[in-house]
Amino acid sequence: DQMEYKTFKSTDNKFSFDYPSSWTQIDIKNLESMIPKAMIDKNELKIPLLLTDPSGGRLVLSTYSFDKNKDLNQIMDELKSDSAKMGAPYEEIDRQMAGDSLVVNYKLRTGGIVMRGRDLVFLSAGQIKNDIYVISLAATEKTWNSFDIIFTHVQSSAKLN
Repeated sequence: DQMEYKTFKSTDNKFSFDYPSSWTQIDIKNLESMIPKAMIDKNELKIPLLLTDPSGGRLVLSTYSFDKNKDLNQIMDELKSDSAKMGAPYEEIDRQMAGDSLVVNYKLRTGGIVMRGRDLVFLSAGQIKNDIYVISLAATEKTWNSFDIIFTHVQSSAKLN
């Protein structure tokens, strides 16, 4: 892997991971133009980082606050349901715990293109609600394997502090 990486740290310093320094950061001016306000408000959704690569790779960091009584699988079930409600249902390939995170691989069909995705879901316990950090990695099915080294690096670098 000859790629150079930068480290992203959440504003609360609870979470960090590496990402390719050559990828382009996209600023989201208005999250409500992409996601219904009710879904943003429900679990305090924020998207602090959105990166793209010219050859089709994408990395999105989303943060949420969820009820303390929900575990990672219940949270992922709710996020999957919300995705379907927004018209983006996906086919889950597998789901497994990896250390302190949940790793979900899936396929999504959009506009005739098959996308592959991997969500890395982390839970940081809070007093009232749990903070959830989700790194979503995606590429077209045709280019997915060319991102394997990068996605593996991102995944192995992600950690709760």
